[in-house]
Amino acid sequence: MAHLDHRLRPASAGDAEFVRDLARRRGLPCTVEAAAVAAVAAERSVSVETAARDVRYEFLARAAAEAGASAVAVGHHADDSVETILDRIVRGTHLRGLRGIAARRALPGAPGVWLIRPLLGVRRDQLEQFCLGAGLDWRTDPTNADTAYRRNFIRHELLPLLRDRVNPKVDDAL
Repeated sequence: MAHLDHRLRPASAGDAEFVRDLARRRGLPCTVEAAAVAAVAAERSVSVETAARDVRYEFLARAAAEAGASAVAVGHHADDSVETILDRIVRGTHLRGLRGIAARRALPGAPGVWLIRPLLGVRRDQLEQFCLGAGLDWRTDPTNADTAYRRNFIRHELLPLLRDRVNPKVDDAL
């Protein structure tokens, strides 16, 4: 298991501890690091979201190399792909951008290592129901509710509006 604490909010250290504890209870090796993502964003003159993604993939490449891993699995799910597609449509995209999140691609900075997303066919509510039924705990990043971020606006305002006013199955259509 691997977790990067982005140090973007006060409770982030608790998320790192949650991952460490989960790994310990499951008897799994775990790598946890922290990075000052806001400082990296300023240094690289990019958005905090871009810096967070870049620093996270750099960390995952290091963790994969240290573990001798040939793949790194991340938790992106079907709702993430829908949000990505809609974001790309609104910003403007080539046809390639309409495919959503790739289920598998090379992990940047890690030759021979795949970044895989095995949950892309599963909806967020299905994952939550599974976890509840199995008695599994999870952590929710409270910043995911902040609609000042474009993805959160799409998730919490635009998609519900489209479901209500245009197509109740817009997620499936996208």
